[in-house]
Amino acid sequence: MTSLEIVKRAVEFGTPERAAKTTGLFGQSDFHYVELDTPRYTPRKPGYTEWGYTMAHSEIPNNGMPADVPIATWEMLDGYRWPDPRNPERYASIARRLASPEAKDKYVHVGWFVGLFDMVYRLHEFEDCMRDFVLEADKMKFIIGKVADFMVGAIDTLAEKFPGRIHGLLVPDDWGGQDSTFVSIPMWREFFAPHYRRIGDHLHEAGMHFWLHSDGRVNELIPVLIECGLDVINLPSPQVVGIDEIAGRFAGKICFTNGVDIQSTLVNGSDEEIEREARELVEKWNTPRGGFIPTGGLEYKASGVTAERGLVAVNAFRKYAWGLPPLTLREAVRQSKRPAAG
Repeated sequence: MTSLEIVKRAVEFGTPERAAKTTGLFGQSDFHYVELDTPRYTPRKPGYTEWGYTMAHSEIPNNGMPADVPIATWEMLDGYRWPDPRNPERYASIARRLASPEAKDKYVHVGWFVGLFDMVYRLHEFEDCMRDFVLEADKMKFIIGKVADFMVGAIDTLAEKFPGRIHGLLVPDDWGGQDSTFVSIPMWREFFAPHYRRIGDHLHEAGMHFWLHSDGRVNELIPVLIECGLDVINLPSPQVVGIDEIAGRFAGKICFTNGVDIQSTLVNGSDEEIEREARELVEKWNTPRGGFIPTGGLEYKASGVTAERGLVAVNAFRKYAWGLPPLTLREAVRQSKRPAAG
């Protein structure tokens, strides 16, 4: 089987010959990663993003919250200029990446696309969104719809420019806290389900899989996500969602792409606990027909995970998913610094 066939079969429960590999730390990666570019634009203020906000960063790398949002009050909505999803500058690097020999027979994946709610609360403050789901429902539905229009427009443009060449796209949307989703399931169905279903439909029509990353305890949302056409989900905190609960309710119904818990186990667990969790994920979230794609890396700076602890998880997945020998830290660092195949 080619790398593309292996990943497709893992996602679609088509009995791949082995588990798919997301990184060179597991051997040769089966993925070729691409991303949209930011086109030239006139910033709302110096240093602000194309969407008109800036980030208030903490002392932790890659960690922060949007600040000075462009639709802070509803009076600002009429003057807001929505980004154009069809701007050809967004797709220039993808054409180059697809022309690379490393893309041949790989699963081409658009990683870290635009999130729906993730972008909405970058336009209108998170706390204000929570209030306005009730007080200004029509206005919230409008901006949610506009962000979804951008996402669908970009998906359609990818399909038009690169027909059959893009195989999966990941939406980053954090839907939960430690105990439950931020919004009730009925409210999610009202405000977000129609757009998720539309995103899923357009992806599937283009021959792409629908991937989602979501933090938090989203257990009760997963059935709705499956209804909306979600193919693959990344749950970075298995201890929050419960390994056994997820296995019992959803193994075989949706594909998981996951590593060891970056919130607890990788931060505070012993080497034995890290290895045990990796083994449980491989054994419990996978099925004989596929459905589990391990992930891993050496460092998660935003969570305070060191390279040494990340390597324990990498080596555990190498052992239990593929029967591979462990890497030394030097070997792993060298491997991670090689030019990416994707």
